Amino acid sequence: RARVGAAMAVAEGAAAAAWEPLKAEGNELFKSGEFLKAAATYTKAIKSAGKDAAKDKALAPVYSNRSAAFLKLNKLKQALADANTCTEIKPEWEKGWFRKGMAHEALAAVGGDAAVERKAAEAAYAKAAELAPESKDIAAKAKAAGGRQRRSNKPGRAAAAAEASAADKFAFPEVQARAKARGDKAWATDELGRGEKAWLEAARAPSKLKGEDIAHAPEFVTSLVKAGEAVNAIGHWMGAYLQLAQKQKPTNAPWFYEAPGLVQMLDLGLWQCLLDALGHVVLVIIGAESQKGSSVADAAAEAGAALAHACAGVLHNLLGPSLRAWPSRQEHTQLLVAFMKVCETENTFLTLPPGTEVPRSAEMGKFLTLAGQLLGDAEAFAALTGHALLTRVRLNILRAQTAHARATTDADKEKWNKEAVASARVLVLLLRVREAGKWEAVAEPLCDTEGAKSFHGEVAGCVTQHEILANAAPKFGFTGSFGL
Repeated sequence: RARVGAAMAVAEGAAAAAWEPLKAEGNELFKSGEFLKAAATYTKAIKSAGKDAAKDKALAPVYSNRSAAFLKLNKLKQALADANTCTEIKPEWEKGWFRKGMAHEALAAVGGDAAVERKAAEAAYAKAAELAPESKDIAAKAKAAGGRQRRSNKPGRAAAAAEASAADKFAFPEVQARAKARGDKAWATDELGRGEKAWLEAARAPSKLKGEDIAHAPEFVTSLVKAGEAVNAIGHWMGAYLQLAQKQKPTNAPWFYEAPGLVQMLDLGLWQCLLDALGHVVLVIIGAESQKGSSVADAAAEAGAALAHACAGVLHNLLGPSLRAWPSRQEHTQLLVAFMKVCETENTFLTLPPGTEVPRSAEMGKFLTLAGQLLGDAEAFAALTGHALLTRVRLNILRAQTAHARATTDADKEKWNKEAVASARVLVLLLRVREAGKWEAVAEPLCDTEGAKSFHGEVAGCVTQHEILANAAPKFGFTGSFGL
C-alpha cells in the first residue's frame, strides 16, 4: 500500500511538472500579445494534466488565463466556459468570478439577450468583490456593472434610432475623434473605436419594406437614402482601421481582422448585411427602371445606385487587407488548403447533390474524423473560424466567379464554377462553426438529409450574393478588389 501511495505521488508530481512549464510559456505569450498561441499553449497544459484537469483546483489559474486569452480573441463563449470551469473547481477564488463577469459583459456588448448578460456580469463581479473586498479594480468593475444594469431599462442611442419610424430622420452617432493608435499592440485594444449596431439595422431596413409598386411607395426612397448614409458611416468608421493597416506590415500577430472593434461588427453580421443590401437594391433599381417617368421611381433608382456604390466600396475595403496579409500568413494558407481538401471528401453532406440522402458511409466517417481533428485543436479552430481566414475564403469565391466570367470555354467555366461552389460550402460551414463554438454542434444536424438540404440552400444563396458583388465591384470602379 505504501509503495502504491508513493507511486501515485510521483505520478501526480510528474503531471504537475508537465503542465506548469506550459502555463508559464502561455503567460509569456499572453504578455507579448500573442493571444492565439497563448490559448493553444494553455490548452496543451490542460491536456497534459490528464482527464481530471477540470476538477483540479491547481489548474484554476490555467483556465482563468485561457479565458482571458479567448476574450482577447473575441471567442466569447469559450471565454465564458473556461471562467465557469474556474469558478466550479475553485469557487473561493475571486479571479474566476472576475473572468466570468468580463465574459458576460463582452457577450452583452455583441448582441443576444443583453439584459440577461449584464445581470449575470453584475452578479459575477459582486461575488468577486465579496471574496476580495480589498481589490479596488474588482470593486470598480462591480460598481460600474451595477450602474449599467440600473440604466439598462432606458433605450440606448442605437436602439432608439433603429426603432424610429421611416418618416423620422435617422440619427447617426458622430464618429468621435480619437488619438492615433500606436504600434502593433493597437490591434489588441479598443483605441480605434467600435461601430454602431444601428448602422447595420438602417442598412437592412429597405429589404424589410413590403410593396411592389415603387412609384407609389416613397418610403422606399427614404429608407434607401438612410441606408446609404449608414453604409457611408460604416466606411468612415473603418477608415481608422484601414489607415493603420496601411502603415503596418501584417504578420502572424493580431492585425486588422483581429481588432476587437472590427471583430464585433463582423460578428454582428457586417458582411451579410452589406451583401443583403446590395442584392436587394439591385432588384429595387430594376423595378424603378421599369417605372420610368415617375419622380418617386427615379429618386429610388438614384438612391439605390448610391447605396449599391457604398456597399461595394465598404466590401472592397474589407477585402483589401486580406490580399495584403495572405503572403505573410503561410500557416493559415496551409491550414485552409488542408481543410478544403478534407471538405472535398466524396459521399458526404458537402459533396453529395442537394436532396440526396446522407449515407452512413466510410467516407462520411473519414470526413467527420479529419474535420474534427482539425477543428478540435484550439489554435487551428481559432484560425479557421477567424475573420482573416473567412475573408480569404470569400475572396476565393469572388476570384473564381471573376475567372468564370472571363472564361472563354465551357470547360473553364465549369472549372471555375466548381471552385466557387466548393469555397462557398467551406465558408458556410466555417461560419456555422464560428457561431456554434464547436464542430460537433454543426456536424450532427448536417448528417441528416433535411439538415444537409438546408445547408445546400444556404450555400446557393451565398454563391448568388457573392456573384452580385463580383459583378458590381468593377461597375463602380473597384477593379482591384479581388487581386485580379
